[in-house]
Amino acid sequence: MKCYGETWAYFDEPMNWLGVSHAGGIRFDLYLEDELVYSSGGFSSNSMSGVKLVQEFDSVNFYRVSPADTVYIDDILFGNWAMVPAPGAAGAFLLAAWTGTRPRRR
Repeated sequence: MKCYGETWAYFDEPMNWLGVSHAGGIRFDLYLEDELVYSSGGFSSNSMSGVKLVQEFDSVNFYRVSPADTVYIDDILFGNWAMVPAPGAAGAFLLAAWTGTRPRRR
Protein backbone atom coordinates (compact mmCIF):
# COMPACT_ATOMS: atom_id res chain seq x y z
CA MET A 1 0.00 0.00 0.00
CA LYS A 2 1.43 3.38 -0.94
CA CYS A 3 0.96 6.09 1.68
CA TYR A 4 0.04 9.41 0.03
CA GLY A 5 0.18 12.00 2.79
CA GLU A 6 -2.14 10.34 5.32
CA THR A 7 -3.54 6.82 5.47
CA TRP A 8 -6.06 5.80 8.15
CA ALA A 9 -6.91 2.39 9.62
CA TYR A 10 -9.93 1.82 11.88
CA PHE A 11 -10.50 -1.11 14.25
CA ASP A 12 -13.81 -2.63 15.39
CA GLU A 13 -12.37 -3.26 18.87
CA PRO A 14 -9.74 -1.28 20.80
CA MET A 15 -6.14 -2.45 20.35
CA ASN A 16 -3.03 -1.84 22.46
CA TRP A 17 -0.14 -2.81 20.16
CA LEU A 18 0.74 -2.02 16.58
CA GLY A 19 3.54 -3.02 14.21
CA VAL A 20 4.13 -1.88 10.65
CA SER A 21 6.64 -3.06 8.06
CA HIS A 22 7.45 -0.22 5.69
CA ALA A 23 9.80 1.28 3.15
CA GLY A 24 10.26 5.03 3.50
CA GLY A 25 10.20 7.25 6.60
CA ILE A 26 6.91 6.91 8.49
CA ARG A 27 5.15 8.30 11.56
CA PHE A 28 1.83 7.36 13.09
CA ASP A 29 -0.72 8.74 15.52
CA LEU A 30 -3.02 6.52 17.58
CA TYR A 31 -6.53 7.62 18.58
CA LEU A 32 -9.26 6.41 20.91
CA GLU A 33 -12.70 7.76 20.00
CA ASP A 34 -11.09 10.55 17.91
CA GLU A 35 -8.82 11.66 20.78
CA LEU A 36 -5.04 11.44 20.30
CA VAL A 37 -3.46 8.96 22.75
CA TYR A 38 0.01 8.51 21.17
CA SER A 39 2.16 10.20 18.54
CA SER A 40 5.26 8.38 17.33
CA GLY A 41 8.56 9.87 16.38
CA GLY A 42 9.83 9.39 12.87
CA PHE A 43 10.90 5.87 11.92
CA SER A 44 13.59 5.36 9.30
CA SER A 45 12.97 3.65 6.00
CA ASN A 46 13.03 -0.10 5.32
CA SER A 47 12.23 -1.25 8.83
CA MET A 48 9.67 -2.80 11.14
CA SER A 49 8.33 -0.20 13.56
CA GLY A 50 5.82 -0.51 16.34
CA VAL A 51 4.56 0.32 19.78
CA LYS A 52 2.96 -1.45 22.78
CA LEU A 53 0.80 0.72 25.02
CA VAL A 54 -1.19 0.42 28.23
CA GLN A 55 -3.71 2.87 26.68
CA GLU A 56 -5.97 1.33 24.04
CA PHE A 57 -6.63 2.85 20.62
CA ASP A 58 -9.24 2.28 17.92
CA SER A 59 -7.72 4.08 14.91
CA VAL A 60 -4.31 4.90 13.49
CA ASN A 61 -3.15 7.60 11.09
CA PHE A 62 0.01 6.75 9.11
CA TYR A 63 1.85 9.61 7.42
CA ARG A 64 5.18 10.47 5.84
CA VAL A 65 8.04 11.91 7.90
CA SER A 66 8.64 14.58 5.26
CA PRO A 67 6.70 15.61 2.15
CA ALA A 68 9.57 14.37 -0.05
CA ASP A 69 9.26 10.78 1.30
CA THR A 70 7.35 8.05 -0.47
CA VAL A 71 6.13 5.40 1.97
CA TYR A 72 5.15 1.84 1.08
CA ILE A 73 3.45 -0.17 3.83
CA ASP A 74 3.99 -3.91 3.49
CA ASP A 75 2.36 -5.34 6.64
CA ILE A 76 0.26 -3.96 9.49
CA LEU A 77 0.14 -6.10 12.62
CA PHE A 78 -2.08 -5.29 15.60
CA GLY A 79 -3.76 -6.79 18.62
CA ASN A 80 -4.93 -6.41 22.17
CA TRP A 81 -3.08 -8.33 24.87
CA ALA A 82 -4.19 -8.00 28.46
CA MET A 83 -1.55 -6.31 30.60
CA VAL A 84 -2.74 -7.69 33.96
CA PRO A 85 -4.66 -10.93 34.58
CA ALA A 86 -8.21 -10.65 35.83
CA PRO A 87 -8.59 -11.08 39.63
CA GLY A 88 -10.13 -14.56 39.21
CA ALA A 89 -7.26 -15.71 37.00
CA ALA A 90 -4.66 -14.42 39.45
CA GLY A 91 -6.39 -16.25 42.34
CA ALA A 92 -6.53 -19.51 40.39
CA PHE A 93 -2.84 -19.20 39.53
CA LEU A 94 -1.84 -18.57 43.15
CA LEU A 95 -3.98 -21.50 44.38
CA ALA A 96 -2.39 -23.83 41.80
CA ALA A 97 1.10 -22.62 42.71
CA TRP A 98 0.46 -23.07 46.45
CA THR A 99 -1.04 -26.56 46.18
CA GLY A 100 1.53 -27.69 43.62
CA THR A 101 4.56 -26.94 45.83
CA ARG A 102 3.74 -29.16 48.82
CA PRO A 103 5.68 -32.42 49.08
CA ARG A 104 3.55 -35.50 48.50
CA ARG A 105 3.17 -38.07 51.27
CA ARG A 106 3.35 -41.77 50.59
